[in-house]
Amino acid sequence: EDHNIEHWYEMECRLQYMQAQVEEAQAALARKHVIQQEATDKAERLEEEKTDLEEKYANALEEIKSLQDILTAEVAKKEEEIKIKEETMATLEQTKNTLRKTEETLAEEIQKKEETMAKLAET
Repeated sequence: EDHNIEHWYEMECRLQYMQAQVEEAQAALARKHVIQQEATDKAERLEEEKTDLEEKYANALEEIKSLQDILTAEVAKKEEEIKIKEETMATLEQTKNTLRKTEETLAEEIQKKEETMAKLAET
């Protein structure tokens, strides 16, 4: 009978040990589940952030392309304006030279006519 009580006590101790092991395992599983859920939540959050950043990047690229097109058009417009102004300046310079030559020619003709008039007046 002592042997049975001792055996019973030993079984009781084993049962308590196994229950403690089960509780530890359940606690470890619960911790693992919490960690896994946190990791899943973080991964989902990061995926959303990635998608948002990709969208912002695509929008920024479109904006850059649009600005480049505007800049290219403005540069072409300014280059055309510069070309027209240079042509106008060249035309003005030619006109100025023509006027100067015309003034010189007229001055020479006036001087000749004055000399002719003076000779005629002497006679």
